[in-house]
Formats: sequence, structure tokens, C-alpha cells
Amino acid sequence: MKFAYALRLMTLIVTMFAAEQALARIYVSPFVSTSSTKKISPAKTGSGKETSSTAQRTTYGINAGVSFWKLFSLQLSVGRAQLDQTTKTQDAADDFSQIDLEEDLKMDTSDPDSEVRKVEITDKAGASVMIDPGFWIFIARAKVGVQALRRTVSLTQDDVTTNTTPPILYKPLAGGGFGIRLSPKMKAMAEYQFFFYNYPELKPFEREVSITYSISI
Repeated sequence: MKFAYALRLMTLIVTMFAAEQALARIYVSPFVSTSSTKKISPAKTGSGKETSSTAQRTTYGINAGVSFWKLFSLQLSVGRAQLDQTTKTQDAADDFSQIDLEEDLKMDTSDPDSEVRKVEITDKAGASVMIDPGFWIFIARAKVGVQALRRTVSLTQDDVTTNTTPPILYKPLAGGGFGIRLSPKMKAMAEYQFFFYNYPELKPFEREVSITYSISI
């Protein structure tokens, strides 16, 4: 009796697993995204005024994941972004507040109006859980996850270049999107994402708009 019960239970589990696999789809999607980071800080010249700087990054990469029942998805993504920015030394700062340009990159601040060039290459990897409810050919999206950043930053001042690679930075993310289903196996999405650098304070430090094109296998 116990053996028969165990056999029925095992058969049920295998059947459910097979059914789940039949409903699962693997997909890959190249993407391009543009992110903007705005930083406001007191001017270093002692004028009492504030200065603001905006860093614009374009990221290229690929997403891959598994979707279940065309509603729930687990997604992994990798990409690379590059920032090339020239500013005055009084405005130069690390957008992620992770490194000290004077200490780590030997920036000379004796002349606040002199210019420095900052080049930053960022490798990104992320994992997300998504819900994609659909109606007719349209798709809505909500997602939460975490992203890891590995950065290489170089600073050029008076033709002298210094480099640093800070520790890997992890940050939670959340976002939403809207898309259209082009065929049973193809869809295009536009997404708006928030990256929280000061978690658990829910103040988005960086906002990103991305366009993706997905092909299911």
C-alpha cells in the first residue's frame, strides 16, 4: 500500500514537472539602454551655491531567461557601458560616491577651473523576477531584482592618466514596462527602471530607459 501510494505520488510529481516544462520557454533578447545620473552638491569654491552634473551612459548587452505560462519570468542579463566626461575639477565627482577622485585618482584641485577627463567602463550583470500580464497583443511588465557593477575608472589631467578599479557594487532594482507581441515567439519592450544606491532608503539615484527585442526558443 505504501509503495503504491509512493508510486502514485512520484507519478504526479513527474507529470506536474513535465507539464510545467511544457509551459516554460527559454528566451534571449539583445538590448540597448540609456541611463542618466544627476548629482547635486555644494560648490567647492566657497560661494555657497550648488553645482549639478549629469552623467549619461549607453549600455549594450543581452538578456536571457525562462518564462512560465507567458506570465512569470526569471531573467539574467549582462552588458557594458562607457562614460566619457570632461568637467572642471570643482565639479568632478564619482557619480556612485564609491571613490574619492583626489585620493584614489590623484586629482589636483588647486585650480578649480582646470579641466579633467573621466572615462569609465562598467560591466553589468543582473538577475530579476518579472511578471508580464498580457492583453491581446499588448504586454505590461513589473520587475524586481539586483544588479552587480564592476567599474574601471580613469582620470586624465594635464596629460597624466591614473586608473582605479573599485570593489564590485551591488544594488537592488525595480521597474516597469510596456510592449507589443509581434508573433507567438517575438516581442518588443520599452522599460523604465530605478536603481537604488541608498537602500533601504527608496530614493532612486539612477534611472534607466531601455528597449529590448525578445525571441523565445
